[in-house]
Amino acid sequence: MCRSAAVALIPSGTGPIRPSAFKIEIQVAHESLRNKADAIQCAREQHGDPTRTYLMNHTEETLVLIKPDALERGLAGEIIRRFEAAGLRIHNVRWVSPSLALVEKHYADLKSKNPRAFDRNTRYLAKKNAIALVLAGINAIAKVRMLIGPTEPGAAPPGTIRCDLSSDTIKFADSQDRGLYNLVHAADSADSARREIELWFG
Repeated sequence: MCRSAAVALIPSGTGPIRPSAFKIEIQVAHESLRNKADAIQCAREQHGDPTRTYLMNHTEETLVLIKPDALERGLAGEIIRRFEAAGLRIHNVRWVSPSLALVEKHYADLKSKNPRAFDRNTRYLAKKNAIALVLAGINAIAKVRMLIGPTEPGAAPPGTIRCDLSSDTIKFADSQDRGLYNLVHAADSADSARREIELWFG
């Protein structure tokens, strides 16, 4: 049964504390701590452990690819450092050199939305070295997307991976008929994360 109690704190004075007053202060402090413990236990009995529930509800996995342009410039360590510094943890990692068929499956949704980008991205990634990562943490999907920034490095805000470590633009990439050098790919939803993890690690 939950109980609550109002505890009046004794203001500290400027003079010496009498033994009786000190004893009362100790009793008040003990009662205050006991009331807090009771309140926490009451919440757990009624609603479950809020900390455990929060972690279970919000911890998730996401798929990240560190692309060839990042590897060629020796940026893999810095990119991973930023993810780990933000509280994300590596659950799986794989060095890959994907086939064209695998990359086409990965970008299947892009094929109908932007065929030109689909063609350039698949040509850019196929048979080139990359690192596939499964990152985990609280709200990992949204967290990773925030850390890397928007698709185009030239338009990404300072502090993001794409802004700080690249300056490529879609216009310049188009002029060279190549994929955009934006360093990383990250799943954009829970469904995409599940599908991509299965694709790259299944």
